[in-house]
Formats: sequence, C-alpha cells, structure tokens
Amino acid sequence: TMEQYFAATLRTILDSARNEMNLIHSRMLVLESQLEHSASIPELLEGLLDEYLALQQRFDSYGGNQVGSWIAKILAGFDLQEFDLDRPLGSLSGGQRMKISIARLLLLNPTILLLDEPTNNLDLPALLWLEKYLTAFRGSVLVVSHDRKFLDQVASKIFVVDEYSKTILTYHGNYSDYIRQASAERHKWVAAYKDQQ
Repeated sequence: TMEQYFAATLRTILDSARNEMNLIHSRMLVLESQLEHSASIPELLEGLLDEYLALQQRFDSYGGNQVGSWIAKILAGFDLQEFDLDRPLGSLSGGQRMKISIARLLLLNPTILLLDEPTNNLDLPALLWLEKYLTAFRGSVLVVSHDRKFLDQVASKIFVVDEYSKTILTYHGNYSDYIRQASAERHKWVAAYKDQQ
C-alpha cells in the first residue's frame, strides 16, 4: 500500500534485496547436500539439478558473492551512497523518491523492467547513469516516456497507438528513427491518396 511505501526506508529496501540473496544461497546449500546424497538416483537428481542451476543463475545475476559491490554501484549511480538509510520515503522529495524507486527495481534484477516516465524528477547525473544502465541491461525494458532524448538513448523499438486504425504500430530503432519512418509513411499515404482522388 502507499502507506507502507511512505513508511519504508532505503535500509528496508536494501535488506529485502540482501534477504532474497540469503534465501537463494541457503536453498543452494541445501540442494548441494541433497545432490550429494542423490547421486545414485537419476530421477531425483535431474529435478534437483534443474532447481540448483536456476538458483545459481539468479544468484549470479545478483552479483553472487559480490552483492555488496553491486548494491553500492546502484546507490552510487543515483548518488544515494551518503543517504540517510533510515529516513522514511514519505519525507523525501519527488526526485529522491524516484531515484529510490528505480534503484529498488534494479536491486530486484528482474528479467523485464516496466518503467512509466522514469525520467520525471531525475537530475542529469542520475538520468545519464540510468541511460547507461538500461543500454547494458540484459533483460527486456518497456518504457513509457515523453522524454525524446531519453528514448533516443535507450530505445531499439518504438510502439505507437495509431489513432486512425486503433492498432499498435511497431517501428524499429530509436525515437528519431521512428519520426523519420512515420514521416516517410505519411508522405506515401498522402501521395497514394492524391493519386486515388
């Protein structure tokens, strides 16, 4: 709820990321023991190994045993490394809350990110860091934004709701590429319409 969000602190957000890492690591240790004892039972071994490999992949995506430096990298990117970890989010400015909200998402290290106007209230250093992070992000990113410069930096495909056909049109490339392609399509459409008339 919003009440819980505003009462939360950066420390609770960081602790939840560390807790997930600890849970993954603990389960991996249990599976390692079970794998040792199940070496002679192929039907058990396969299921245990599949679960272990999935957890190993998740553990590695968090930075493995380097989770502390991974968290530090995200905090530094948003200039939060000197931030008061126990200050409630409700007492922060919109820009600080936006930075922490995006940092929280990145700490979860998802395979897909859904971002709605992520550049609102971000200062220039945080914006540049986010652009760099998203361009290197290995998963998929779906961004809704009116920030054309940001879309030029991070987008590789643009989806537009066409007001005439009421369908979603897809354009490959960044925002500037979309403008060029859409403009060329409009010129063709106008020329075809004039020929028809």
